[in-house]
Amino acid sequence: MVLPIKSKISKLQKLKIRVDKYEDYEKLTKNWPVDAFKNGIIVQKIKPKNELMINILNIDQKLKLSESEIIKIEKNNGLSNLKRIYKHDNSSSDRLVAKCNTIIDFIRILKYGIKIDENSNKHIVVPNIINYKVCQNCGGLNHREKDCRNYKKCLKCAKLAHSIENCEFNQVKCTNCSGDHFCFSDFCDKYAQKKFQINSFTLKILLGEKFIKNESDILIRNISLNSTNEFIQASEIPMAKDQIDLIKKCVQVSIKEKMSNFHTKCDHLESKFKLIEEQLERITEILLNEQISIRNVWNNLTRNLEKTKNDVELKQEEIDKQIYTILKLFNK
Repeated sequence: MVLPIKSKISKLQKLKIRVDKYEDYEKLTKNWPVDAFKNGIIVQKIKPKNELMINILNIDQKLKLSESEIIKIEKNNGLSNLKRIYKHDNSSSDRLVAKCNTIIDFIRILKYGIKIDENSNKHIVVPNIINYKVCQNCGGLNHREKDCRNYKKCLKCAKLAHSIENCEFNQVKCTNCSGDHFCFSDFCDKYAQKKFQINSFTLKILLGEKFIKNESDILIRNISLNSTNEFIQASEIPMAKDQIDLIKKCVQVSIKEKMSNFHTKCDHLESKFKLIEEQLERITEILLNEQISIRNVWNNLTRNLEKTKNDVELKQEEIDKQIYTILKLFNK
């Protein structure tokens, strides 16, 4: 997009240019010939108005960074405001959040990851996708709770006069489109549009650099994988108690089935090992008997050889005596 800007005071004319790819941005910001557009031009880079936030994944929860270490990481990677993300119970999560100083820092760190210290591997980095906040009173998308003039609605079943924490209904219904999902779910098209709006600046970069194929790739219902990186998005959507209980029950049943199959396989393997052990014992016994038999044969051979040797020696002595007698007779 090219937008001409004319100054009423100066005769100089400006062109505000927006590009789809950072590659095009780099080409435009290089040094231009002195006679470009006859009189030459001056290129001014405009800093992004929106913050480009990133999440650094798979951080050791026990890792503690000193102030000097944080400053060094920020300086080496073009970051600022690096800090740990904490869970709802105030315990440390396995991720850090930081602000990228420039668009090129944002693109580079998404492509190649980041090293927190010299002894660690590079950590995966993903863009910080913001979830839109609905009105906590009625689930509306166009106002906040303090400005709400509607009756209180449950954000789970869309019925009146009770909150999601006290909901006793199993049915889930959106307060905005009546679909079978929560009003703060990415499955709601109206909610998804709001999410696209508040993440529009980040989306333009992700699309331009082909990290994602379309806007829907940032939705939790359709998480996209890229060849150079991996977009993993953690949902912060609250869940009702009955949903949590149902999930726990499903997990327990699944684990029980898996463990049952595991135990069956273990029993089968144990039977096989027992059979192999018995066969080895029989083979060992046979080998032992053969060893005894071979030893007996060897002993017999040794005795026979010794006896034969003695017999040969005796015969040799007799022959020697006879030869001596014969020779003695001839000498007379």
